[in-house]
Amino acid sequence: MTKPTDDGKHEEQLIQALQETWSNLDRTFETELTPLPDWEAVVREQRRSAKRKMWKELAILWSVAIPVLGMLFFLATGMLPLLIAVEAAATAAAVPLLIGEIKRMGRTAKGRS
Repeated sequence: MTKPTDDGKHEEQLIQALQETWSNLDRTFETELTPLPDWEAVVREQRRSAKRKMWKELAILWSVAIPVLGMLFFLATGMLPLLIAVEAAATAAAVPLLIGEIKRMGRTAKGRS
């Protein structure tokens, strides 16, 4: 059987060993805290980037939605020549944008690898 005093000594030894280990870890992996203004600048830049991305995505959404809604309107009212003209204009506008986007994605993929 163990005596209560032995348990206390053993516990103190464990605590001391843990404190030494933590001290060694702290010395080995020292870190410096980043100042608050730097964090604020990072947050500001992330918000600005997110806002730019949101507006770009909204512009893409509406540039696709308006021709689609126009085509549906022309189709519903029976104006087939106007429907064909809108489809041709949308295709002519979309193909260069699509090619530019594919090239941009290829450049970013090459930069990552």
